[in-house]
Amino acid sequence: MIWIKKGIQQPVVTLLLFIALSLAGVFSYFEMDKQEDPEFLVNGIAIVTAYPGAGSEKVEQLVTNVLEKKIKTVSEVQNIESFSLPNVSTLFVTFKEGNNLEKAQQKVKEQVDQAKKLLPEEATEPEIKTDLSEMAFMIVHLSQDGQINHEELKEKANDLQKRFDRVTGVKRTEILGLADQRVEINVDIPKLKSLGLSWLQVMQVLQKNHVQIPEGTLKGNEKKNVLSVGGLGNPDQIANLPVFQDPKSGKQLVVKDFAKVKWGYEKESTKILTGEKQSVAIIVYVDYHVDARKTGEELRKAYQSWQKELPKQYTGKVVFDQSESVNKKFHELYRELGVGILVVIVICLLGLAVRSALITSLSVPVTVCISLFFLNLWGVSLHQISIASIILVLGILVDDSIVSNENIERHVTENGNNIGNIIKAVYEVTPSIIVATLTIVVGFAPLYFLEGDTGRFIHSIPQVIIVTLLVSLLVSLFFIPALRARFGLKGQAKESEWLLRGWSVLQSKYEQLATKTLKRAPLWIAIFFGVSTALLALLPLLQVQFFPKADGRSQLVVDIRLPQGSSLEQTERVVKKVREIVKRDKAIDFDITYLGQLMPRIYYNEKPVDRGESVAQMMLHLNETGVKETEKVVDRLNEQLKGKFPKDTRVLVRQFEQGPPIEAPIQIRMKGENLAQLQKISEDVKRELDGIPHITQTQSSLGRKTSEVSVTPDKEKSLKYGIFPQDIALNHRFALEGIEVGKAFIENESFPVLLKANQSPRNIEELGEFWVSAVFPNGQSQYVPLNQIAKISTVQTVPQITHYNGERQAVVTAYVDNNQMVPQVTKKVQERLKALEEKWPSGYQWTMEGQEEQRTQAFESMYKFYVLSILLIFVLVFIQFRSFWKLIVIMTAIYMAMSGAILSLYLTNQPLGFMALLGMIGLGGVVVRNGMMLVEFADNALDRGQGLKDALIQAGRLRLRPILLTSLSAVGGLTPLAIIGGNLFRPLAVTMIGGLLYSTALTLLAVPALYYVIARKKEKRNA
Repeated sequence: MIWIKKGIQQPVVTLLLFIALSLAGVFSYFEMDKQEDPEFLVNGIAIVTAYPGAGSEKVEQLVTNVLEKKIKTVSEVQNIESFSLPNVSTLFVTFKEGNNLEKAQQKVKEQVDQAKKLLPEEATEPEIKTDLSEMAFMIVHLSQDGQINHEELKEKANDLQKRFDRVTGVKRTEILGLADQRVEINVDIPKLKSLGLSWLQVMQVLQKNHVQIPEGTLKGNEKKNVLSVGGLGNPDQIANLPVFQDPKSGKQLVVKDFAKVKWGYEKESTKILTGEKQSVAIIVYVDYHVDARKTGEELRKAYQSWQKELPKQYTGKVVFDQSESVNKKFHELYRELGVGILVVIVICLLGLAVRSALITSLSVPVTVCISLFFLNLWGVSLHQISIASIILVLGILVDDSIVSNENIERHVTENGNNIGNIIKAVYEVTPSIIVATLTIVVGFAPLYFLEGDTGRFIHSIPQVIIVTLLVSLLVSLFFIPALRARFGLKGQAKESEWLLRGWSVLQSKYEQLATKTLKRAPLWIAIFFGVSTALLALLPLLQVQFFPKADGRSQLVVDIRLPQGSSLEQTERVVKKVREIVKRDKAIDFDITYLGQLMPRIYYNEKPVDRGESVAQMMLHLNETGVKETEKVVDRLNEQLKGKFPKDTRVLVRQFEQGPPIEAPIQIRMKGENLAQLQKISEDVKRELDGIPHITQTQSSLGRKTSEVSVTPDKEKSLKYGIFPQDIALNHRFALEGIEVGKAFIENESFPVLLKANQSPRNIEELGEFWVSAVFPNGQSQYVPLNQIAKISTVQTVPQITHYNGERQAVVTAYVDNNQMVPQVTKKVQERLKALEEKWPSGYQWTMEGQEEQRTQAFESMYKFYVLSILLIFVLVFIQFRSFWKLIVIMTAIYMAMSGAILSLYLTNQPLGFMALLGMIGLGGVVVRNGMMLVEFADNALDRGQGLKDALIQAGRLRLRPILLTSLSAVGGLTPLAIIGGNLFRPLAVTMIGGLLYSTALTLLAVPALYYVIARKKEKRNA
């Protein structure tokens, strides 16, 4: 209290301190990161290892199992999910919450380094991807008319890439859609055989010509490092490279005597389209801690200067620019913030004298500015969640100043306008202001500790609310009284006649109503609680939605996923058919397609990029009309695509969604050891799901069974020719894919050099006739057809094998055609699976995941935090009043607020979801404030000797203005979010508005009535 007294007695010093902090907040605003969404760090790591030529089971046994065994020893690891496909193994490692991410990633890297020694020689070094949360900031597509010139296309793309790299804030850039160039040595096997040589000997000679070994240091007057470099050079140099000497003629043999050397390109694994044109994508990734608007402006300037220099046959197009979304989102949020501030000021002007209202209104910008200073120190960025949180708390943060200033106004009016009365007035309300503010803080504070994806998404909400409310507390106790002491002592603040008359009428009506209520208090208490309890019956009638769709975006996504094992050509045919349908829609401005992989991540909760020949993804860019009716466009396109593709092919048009990432609404994970049994179980589950109404797009992670060629060496026969299984495998690699024998260094660039057969086998017959080569110790070569030393057959295999924490699994996913039906459909799926499980062999289990499971887990966490926040509010209220019965009287406001919140959600047709629950948690602390003010003033009146009934009526009369003003200012601050805000925050705003209005109306009558009944009983008991 002494500091408050000093602050009021030295108002100039106090005001200068607050001005300095406000200016610091303004400067902090310009320093703060500005992005569209919160930074959504993926708590994990990915490891990708290529094993060319190997089937999925071989990849599982020799790569995936080895890596899993090592990684699971890391204590920070929560889950390991792996995918073994032909030629590649992918592991996603998730860490336990609360661990240091960098430290955990480093431990996994160390284990992967140890595992590398145990992997097959043919396997590539595992690629570790740590930044799974990386998002594309800008994507530019470059296409060319007519015949594509790879070299020119690469040159133009590289030029733009270099320009982008020079922009401040750019973390990295990449180019997709350009096939990597390489040097190919195509060996004529019959010609090589006629020379008595093996391709294995050619490989060894080429490898020895590619040398890059540090040989030591020349020691003399100056030390110089010696580096022996023997690069393979360009195609002409390689063609003329001497490799052997003909033992008969003595003539030197060069590579071109038995092979053709030429430039070639890697096999096309991905394809990028802009409309129908094949394109190259230049993708920009920026550091999160920048002002996205400024960075976007600089990138656009770089793009425009590059575009002006493009020849006519080239077309550049910005297909995605995040800064546009950021600018739009900030414009909307600032508009809502401005409207909210204006509404709060208007309410203050309507409820207080002009001077008093202006002084109170000043608390809003001062609190916001100072809060920005502390939020910046805390590392909070400005994005849709943090700015909306400021709007959310806008009307609440002025409450303390209203209470403080209104009490000062009352004291100086009654007792004289001097510093002593200002100090006395502030002292009188300080305990209740502190406790009331802390009740709101503890209502939201537990959410700071909410873990998981949901916790990370809303992390800035409790941060913003805690800081702004604590700052508003200081403003109400120091800044407002100092302002009154410095500028409010001259003259008396006069309220307008209509304002005085208005409040007088309200207070008179309230007295009459309160008197009638107290006369029949038990009856009215029963009515109040009966109505509130009846409103709870509306709860089952509310729609349930975890998080809403992202509204106002101009992009739609089309997911295309064929069964695992499908070829890129099959996927391309499906894409072509999809495009023929969607391009006819008038709401579509343009479309882009990524074949063989998902698009780069352009939204914070999208999955990390997935690759595979069975995968494609389209982005449809909507025009202005399409943006206004996004949901209709999605429904229309999905209806047009329905039934056009096989059941196991997923084609789904969707909007981006708010909240943590969810792969599919329905997700069933089945575990078991035998692949054939897992395949059968997953097919049974798929059939069962297909029979449930509203379920669409069912798909199994195992995919369709595919044919795989099996080569079983006859060890006795092959040994006669000096050929071992390893030789056969190496010959297959040479014949089918080629073997890298070194690098060609040309103009500061390196290109792989591939040794391969000039004619690859196209079927089993040709594979059987392919000559397998071996080299004896004496240097002689040996050739024998494969079918003479091995049995060749086809076998059915699973194209993808997935593990979950080391166990084999199958995952069946499905979508629901009506989002509101997800809970009911999920329940039906669980019932069917329980019945189906009885037919499974022992050792096979299933777990339910997906949207409903994640929603249930998040809601359970929220309920725990809700109970915790209520208990903390209990403690704070009890500390102030030291009475359990007064505590119960005050806490009735929370019960009524919940009923009002449910009623408001029902009347406005808003869903009950995570954000609505968040609003209910926050309501607890807000509505308790009103009850505390009534009880505190009633206690003071009783201490002065007033009768019980008179004390309660007077407390209500005196506190009517601040209670109504604080409630209305809170409602006014939330109104922009409820009316013009987006889908994300609207349910939260509606929940709090409904709860506040209903609770405030009843609290003014229910609290005095309950206080009166309990106090009378205590009086009779004590009499």
